[in-house]
Amino acid sequence: MSVDWSTVRTERTVLAIVHNTTAATRLFDILPLFATDPRVQTIFTCPGSTAFTNGTHEYLARAGIDVLPWAEALDRPADLAIAASYGGDLHEVKAPLYLDSEGRAGVFGLSADWLTHEGRVVPPVIVLSSRATRVSTGCWRACRCARRTGRPSASTPARS
Repeated sequence: MSVDWSTVRTERTVLAIVHNTTAATRLFDILPLFATDPRVQTIFTCPGSTAFTNGTHEYLARAGIDVLPWAEALDRPADLAIAASYGGDLHEVKAPLYLDSEGRAGVFGLSADWLTHEGRVVPPVIVLSSRATRVSTGCWRACRCARRTGRPSASTPARS
């Protein structure tokens, strides 16, 4: 379905930021929580900020997902942005950013280089599963943003 065409009026918009196919698979664990709610529209974008983007658009197209160009996504209002990877100009995203950087292989990117831009912590929320114990070793300024939530998935009951 086209990003600009919808038969249902939505109340909220989620911006899914897909850096690569690995990040897409992690987002696919989380996004079904919104998929069954007709009030929520999910828009996908790719920042093109990593050397591993090759095949990402094709992967999403096979799943029936249209991708909004990054520059347009930055201009479009959203109520929440979700990313499963770092990189690119995440600091330019105007929506609150939910950053879930944990894959099955563990956590990466809990350093000031990944979490800050010009000295400011970018994501207001950094989601950590129960396996992750210390964000303070990589970036003490991000401690106030870190939340231990467990692994969100489609099997997790949605909370209103």
